[in-house]
Amino acid sequence: MNDFNFFSTFEKQKLAQKKKIRRSYGAILGVILVVVLFYGIMGARMLYCSYAINKGEAFLNASENKAKLTDIQAKKAATENLITYTAQVNQAKQKITLATKVSSEFLNTIQKTIPAAVSLKSLEIKDYQVILQGTVPASATVAELAHNLEATELFSRVQVQFIQSGTETAAYEFSVLCELKEVAE
Repeated sequence: MNDFNFFSTFEKQKLAQKKKIRRSYGAILGVILVVVLFYGIMGARMLYCSYAINKGEAFLNASENKAKLTDIQAKKAATENLITYTAQVNQAKQKITLATKVSSEFLNTIQKTIPAAVSLKSLEIKDYQVILQGTVPASATVAELAHNLEATELFSRVQVQFIQSGTETAAYEFSVLCELKEVAE
């Protein structure tokens, strides 16, 4: 005869529940183990990093390193000054280069302003000033010259320094001072 066990289904269910509980506890323990290992490893790394930072700060705060840092900062400031100086020298070179290109135009402009009766003895450019000296047959010609120079708008100021009659001839000697406009502003 066959034995029929009515409780066998309950026993199977009970075994299945025990397996589920073991799996759940195993999963929970696995998660706890992973978390503990992760935080343990990360905590150890954080402690090591903190130690390295403290060691680095102690190295940087050493008196010999502070002296080196001061020297480096001084050299950096000197280098920046040299760079600024070099840039200013280059700008000056460019202005000089441009000035030589403009000089022919400048001289042509001045030449066009000089009346035919004027005889120039000298044209001197010194300290951003142009000094014209020469002779004229009549003093009114100097006024015409000054007016023509002002009309060029190259100069901020045109001033007749003197007009005097010449000793050897009937001509008048004159001197006109002109200040360049770009420099005056």
